[in-house]
Amino acid sequence: MKKLVFTVAITICLLLSSLTIVAMKDESEMISSLPDQYFEWQGRVITQLELSDRDGIFIDNSENYLHAKALESYTRAALWLFDYSDSYSYKIESKEMRFTDGRIIIECYVYIKTHSMANPSDVFCEKTNIKYTFSIIKTDNKYYIDKVTTTDLFYSISENEIADIVIMNGADLSDKTAVDDAVEQWLKLRADNAFKMQSNYPDIKIPDLEYEMDYEKLNNDLQTLNNVDNVIESEENGDSALSFKSQASVSTAYNSTSAASYADTYALNNNPLFATLTGDCANFVSQCVWAGYISWNGSMSSSTVQSYIANDYKMVTGQSSNNWYMGPNTGHPNWTGLNSFASFLTNTSKIYGPSGTIFNNNKSYTDLPIILLTPGKAIQMKISSTYDHSAFIYSSTGNTLANKLCAAHTSNQKTTVASFAVVYPYIRLLSFNTSVFAN
Repeated sequence: MKKLVFTVAITICLLLSSLTIVAMKDESEMISSLPDQYFEWQGRVITQLELSDRDGIFIDNSENYLHAKALESYTRAALWLFDYSDSYSYKIESKEMRFTDGRIIIECYVYIKTHSMANPSDVFCEKTNIKYTFSIIKTDNKYYIDKVTTTDLFYSISENEIADIVIMNGADLSDKTAVDDAVEQWLKLRADNAFKMQSNYPDIKIPDLEYEMDYEKLNNDLQTLNNVDNVIESEENGDSALSFKSQASVSTAYNSTSAASYADTYALNNNPLFATLTGDCANFVSQCVWAGYISWNGSMSSSTVQSYIANDYKMVTGQSSNNWYMGPNTGHPNWTGLNSFASFLTNTSKIYGPSGTIFNNNKSYTDLPIILLTPGKAIQMKISSTYDHSAFIYSSTGNTLANKLCAAHTSNQKTTVASFAVVYPYIRLLSFNTSVFAN
């Protein structure tokens, strides 16, 4: 009898243990599935502007409401200014779960791709290694997302700008009506920009003849700057800014095709021969520019590129503050710093290194002639006072901002100038010329 009781007890214990393991597995899968539910919801927002079904995923708090409205607002603005997307896909590349202060934290790195409405074969935006962090809590025996943060600049910037408007209006972020009002103000700013875009709204005529004159002058200047004969002629006439060319040095043409090809190749995956920085956008742009001066191509061997880097080929060292170089571990601020690079580019007193021109400095992107946005050039962007992000144009499929394809790092992505214009009111253009190097 005792043996029978013992056997039954063991059987019950094993059964309960098995049920517990199954329950724990089901609970773990439920938690782990929340990021997937979030990205499926994000896809519906982007393609349908539909926010009504978020209650099953999010806790209803002010942070989540602001996040959802910011995502909706960015998409609406992109739809107004440009043909945004009716196609969305994602892939979670890695997922890590941990427990912190009674909360479950899931960190994901995600690949996301959207396509143009006008032409589904055109990629509007392709991003990889975008970090999303989900804070998850349990309430009423169900798990919900309590907070979402992301390194995706498009959504995080619009979220911060909308929050700033709420606060500037003297309201509180917990006031949903105040958030809605701030969204409409934010969208109005973007709509005002849209109506300045004659290329996107051909029925709107811009009567200012000076705009056409400025455009023609900029185009002529660009051709002059890219004309090597004019540079040589200036040197022969004793131009002091160019007199260093008579020293032992190498005049090197800038190959925009090589630069654009490099940007296309390493947009989503970093070149392992160079260090990757926390803020990597200027580092990546400098790499693209360097590729233009070494006439890089996809068939160039890794050992050749590694040798170029080791020997500072078409880089600048030993020039005090006027250096420009990068290696596998570290680099100079003129290479890695966005504003330092812009200053270095236009510094006529330097002896060696890339030279070029900055167009549209401190002006709205609506003032920049779209025809100048050609592959092999870089753009730098800002929201207000300081330029804080850069990208490299690698392809052009037409004469609108939505047709100017660019690559950027920090959040590695292939996207369009149009997608940046939604959140960055100010965009300037960097053009690169034949330049002098020591080797």
